[in-house]
Amino acid sequence: FVISAWIIRCLPYVFFASLLLHPTLSRIVDYISKEGSVIPTIIMAASFLWINVFGQAFLLPAIYELMRGYISLFLAIGLSKWVRYSSVVQSAGKCSYGIYLIHMVVVTFFAVIDSRLNLGVFHSSVLSILGVVFLCFFLSWAIVSYCSSLKKIPDFVFGR
Repeated sequence: FVISAWIIRCLPYVFFASLLLHPTLSRIVDYISKEGSVIPTIIMAASFLWINVFGQAFLLPAIYELMRGYISLFLAIGLSKWVRYSSVVQSAGKCSYGIYLIHMVVVTFFAVIDSRLNLGVFHSSVLSILGVVFLCFFLSWAIVSYCSSLKKIPDFVFGR
């Protein structure tokens, strides 16, 4: 069942991404992702916002999901030239596995504080939950970035 669900939902995206490597279509991708081509990226960003805000009300669920997936793919291609050399993105990429490993410790820490102080942050508005998510992410990132700058911790973790 899992394999058939993957084939139905994910394989078309894999096929489409590999189709973009065709020489004719790769020129379109090069135009979208070319540095300085702001217009296609703005169009993709506006389409992404429109689909995510209004698409569910106007489109069938299957078309809505496909549109979100393909527009996200093109938006990622368009944004890739601008974020590729960003030092912030490179740092997040280097720390991503460590963030993944430590984030549950940080989330549990905030959940314990929330329950002990009866703050109710985890059960209130979406905005407060987003605040906790960003706080946990950046705190995890800071911990991993600091620990990776130390010599003994990466050697211990990766067995060097």
